Amino acid sequence: MIRTQLHLKTRPGLVQDVLDFYADRGILARSLAQPGCLAAEIRVPLHFQDCVVVSALWESGTAYQSWVENPERDSAAKELIALLDNTEGALGDAEVSVIHDFKAAHPGSTTN
Repeated sequence: MIRTQLHLKTRPGLVQDVLDFYADRGILARSLAQPGCLAAEIRVPLHFQDCVVVSALWESGTAYQSWVENPERDSAAKELIALLDNTEGALGDAEVSVIHDFKAAHPGSTTN
């Protein structure tokens, strides 16, 4: 499994606008409908102003790549960029991490 995290730096004061954007367009629901998406969430860090983090759990890198290439995601991304504080004109790259499940790797082990 892999976890992806997309850190979005919003324009000043537009965190709620980004949250509304995701809700109004059903973006997390659409990502969850993507084959291989196991979970998705959006969070706002307490100690960073004007930041939103979108995180998802995927069965594989291939499943995530299918979402990245989804035309619906691309269309929403182009609209979302107007709410972000970046000069690149793109969302940026997501942080992609492999999740290591040690219980699954060692099914005979027990903990007390």
